[in-house]
Amino acid sequence: MRGRILPGGGDWWHGRGLTVRLDARYVIEAELPGGAGRAAIDVVNRGTWRTEPESFERMLAGEPVGERELYYRTAFVFQTEHPELQWLAESQFVGYARPEPGRVVIRVFRLV
Repeated sequence: MRGRILPGGGDWWHGRGLTVRLDARYVIEAELPGGAGRAAIDVVNRGTWRTEPESFERMLAGEPVGERELYYRTAFVFQTEHPELQWLAESQFVGYARPEPGRVVIRVFRLV
């Protein structure tokens, strides 16, 4: 699936130090299969960010830290009114995230 995150939404980090609870809410404008237009998907993404002091120091120094060194896991709830995308609202998803310069990359998996 391809799309873009629309302006707005929010991203909250609760906690301090090396363990933080995450709560992100935003809307994705998704491209429908076969070029059939676009649809809005409301996203609630909650999770946990945790790392060790050594990995955190490397992050602060601008060094890359991989998914195995950084516990950055999320769970998604999707809502949409578009009939072709109802499978998103009817399934459970988890994500593995990692920081990259200027962005966060999240690999999302549907649990079957």
